[in-house]
Amino acid sequence: GLGVDRIFFAGIHTHSGPGHIYGNTLYDGMSAKERGLDRTTAIFLIEGIASAIRDAVRELRPARVGHGSSLLWGYSTNRSLRAFKNDGVAPARFAATMAGGAPVPASLSEENLAVDPRLQVIWAEDLDGAPIGAFATFAAHGTAIPARHATLSSDWPGYAVRAAQDRLARDASLWPKGARRRRVP
Repeated sequence: GLGVDRIFFAGIHTHSGPGHIYGNTLYDGMSAKERGLDRTTAIFLIEGIASAIRDAVRELRPARVGHGSSLLWGYSTNRSLRAFKNDGVAPARFAATMAGGAPVPASLSEENLAVDPRLQVIWAEDLDGAPIGAFATFAAHGTAIPARHATLSSDWPGYAVRAAQDRLARDASLWPKGARRRRVP
C-alpha cells in the first residue's frame, strides 16, 4: 500500500534545518546557536530511516534501474569566486573538465563556470514499468542561484520533487496498464 508519492527523497544540506542530530560539535554548532546533541530528534530520525529500510527490504522485487545525466549550465553561481581562484583553479578550465568534452557556453560568467554543472539522475521501475523511485544530484546551493531564477526559492529541491510526483500521478503513459497510482489533488 505504499504509493509512489511517498518514496521520493530530496537530500540537500541546509543552513536553516534541524541541528543537534550528529553528536558532532562542528556540525551541530553550524546549524544552531546552542551546541550539543538533541537525542530525541536524532533517535526519531534514526528510527524512521531504519523503519524505511526494513519496509524496503520486505517489499523487494525485481526491477530495472537506469541512469541519466545532463549539463545544467548557468543555473548556479559560485559566490566565493576569489576563494575558488585562490585554490589555483581557473573557472574556465574547471568548467571544461566538468563538461567532459561537451561544449561550454561562451556566455557564462566566471561565477557560473566555477560550479559543477552535472545533473545526475537514477531511476528505478518495476518490471511492468511502474515507477519505484528516483534519486538526483546537482551542485546548486540555495543562496547561489542567480537572480534571473527569482521564481524559485531555496526550497527548489522540494519543488522539483513535488513536480515529479505530480507528473507521475497524472501522466498515465508513465504507468503500465493496471498499475496502482495515486492522484495528486
